[in-house]
Amino acid sequence: MARCAEYGSDLKFSENNLMAMHNADLVQNLGNLVNRAVSLCSKYNDAKVPDVKVPKEMEYPFDIKEYVQKMDAAFKNLRNCEAANAVAHACSLGNKWLAVLEPWKMKDDVAKRDIAVRQMLEVVYVLAHLFSPFIPRACAAIFKKLNTEPVAMVTLKNDYTNLKVGTPIEVGDVLFDILGAPSEDAEARKKKAEADKAAKKAKQAQSAKGGNKPKTAEIDRPLDDVARLNLRVGKIVEVWEHPDSEKLWCEKIDVGEGELRQIASGLRKVKTKEDMLNAMCVVCVNLKTRKLAGFESQGTNLQNLQTYSKLQISKSYLSVTKCLLFVSCFTMFFNFFEYVCKVWLCVPRTVMRVSSIS
Repeated sequence: MARCAEYGSDLKFSENNLMAMHNADLVQNLGNLVNRAVSLCSKYNDAKVPDVKVPKEMEYPFDIKEYVQKMDAAFKNLRNCEAANAVAHACSLGNKWLAVLEPWKMKDDVAKRDIAVRQMLEVVYVLAHLFSPFIPRACAAIFKKLNTEPVAMVTLKNDYTNLKVGTPIEVGDVLFDILGAPSEDAEARKKKAEADKAAKKAKQAQSAKGGNKPKTAEIDRPLDDVARLNLRVGKIVEVWEHPDSEKLWCEKIDVGEGELRQIASGLRKVKTKEDMLNAMCVVCVNLKTRKLAGFESQGTNLQNLQTYSKLQISKSYLSVTKCLLFVSCFTMFFNFFEYVCKVWLCVPRTVMRVSSIS
């Protein structure tokens, strides 16, 4: 909130901005840096401040005295927003410095890694002082993790040697929870991640098989919504007569899924085997698999339309767009017919009301 309160202006408060700034500045910026520092120290240095000599040429993320002076000047002039921005910038520089240093990759160079861990802890200690005017409770938790009491900011050593060698470090709990998300413990988050991963694999497997199961968004759409149809152009690569039905052709159609779809079509009285073989057709692929006379049909060959309407599907009409246009026109006609029927049914009631009024 201090970052949003510019000097001379009213505080522009918004819950969305508050959550976004909390998640960015505290969770991902400060919280991430603190967690990395104490975790690496626990992993590689037995959770103690390492006893190493920092070389003079060591680069530091920011100048401590410079930022202490910036904060002091801002507070004296009642410019809390500028002080908060300076602290946030110092924390960002600390994260950038850590990203370049990459101590987690120094598995072979133990001495260099210990120096990096020591400096990370020093940076966290300094940032806890800078953030303390704004988030005192969180900074008290950081000092507890480092097992070191705070000092006056002006007495902080500019060479980042403020911690005592051998001081035990506590990893503890995560400092900040993400706002806008339910709080969960580590075990619950792990189970949720595993469940999401399994659901993703199942979804990919279903998609590879052709996606017969409609999505939730499709289920919510009305039945006359043309966008529910998943139409694909396919080629009939194999045809044979259904052994138990005189009306059905059994077909294997390539619709570009990698696997052939087997579909039963009632075209025996209309199409010969020669007409069907290697012919192009339009297939609706997002229908539920069903058995026709004992044969499992994995979709519908839209050449079935000619059985009822004598419609000849030629190669010039194999475009999916033109097929959708045909279905759209049919749907529009049906909706118009339904509207006319509703109006017609309402006419007698209207006449009766007028007569009763007169």
